[in-house]
Amino acid sequence: MLVSGAMAQALNVPQSGGFLVKQVVKDSVGGRLGLKGGDRIGIVEGQQIVVGGDILLSVQGITFASAEDRAKVLKALETLQVGQDLRVTVFRGDKIEALTTKFTGF
Repeated sequence: MLVSGAMAQALNVPQSGGFLVKQVVKDSVGGRLGLKGGDRIGIVEGQQIVVGGDILLSVQGITFASAEDRAKVLKALETLQVGQDLRVTVFRGDKIEALTTKFTGF
């Protein structure tokens, strides 16, 4: 889920927006990266959302803060070859963390 504007500010996202990770499927690409999904429901800016999970800030060095960025990221992922590094930056708790794994396919 894209969080931007007032919602991103309420969640203390350190850039104009990011993508909130609601859940992570075991043995998925996200699971192998070590992404963490939300663990509770919260009300942020009047909306009920899953909170407590990672917020994606960048993928392969591409800022991930808007719907337009999402298209750029998907295009970059299409060119990723098995064995190459898959790199993401997340906002977790109150820290920015870099996660990397070898890409094994989707």
